[in-house]
Amino acid sequence: AILGDTVYAGSRDNNVYAIDAGTGDKQWEFDVRGAIQGSPAVTEGVVYAGSNDGGLWAIDHDGGEPTGRWRFETGDQVMASPAVTTTHAFVVSTSGNAFAIVPEDGATVWRIDVESEIHEGPAVAEEWLYFGATDGSVYGVRSG
Repeated sequence: AILGDTVYAGSRDNNVYAIDAGTGDKQWEFDVRGAIQGSPAVTEGVVYAGSNDGGLWAIDHDGGEPTGRWRFETGDQVMASPAVTTTHAFVVSTSGNAFAIVPEDGATVWRIDVESEIHEGPAVAEEWLYFGATDGSVYGVRSG
């Protein structure tokens, strides 16, 4: 994910990194306690990263050291990139659950279980969330 002059990247070493896009210098790193397989998402000064520890992490940053805003427990590994809008954060897990989350505090807006593993990140378009599952289906869910 890119915001301004900063690139945000996850790593299998359990860290989210903020990297200066012009120089390649590391600005900061944040440990999310599990490998990150998808790309972080960023909006309004918050970086969202899914982790193999079963969580979606919301990380505040103000140009200085990052701080954890909240961690949302999905109940299983998060292998996919999250999706974010100004009103919701979305995460999917390998247990077949998709979640809409309040960005300010990590509260659950809704949860859907499709009973099939989800490995790829969701996409948001207008008022819909789309994601594919290992059963070969593509699901469309009202995002709000």
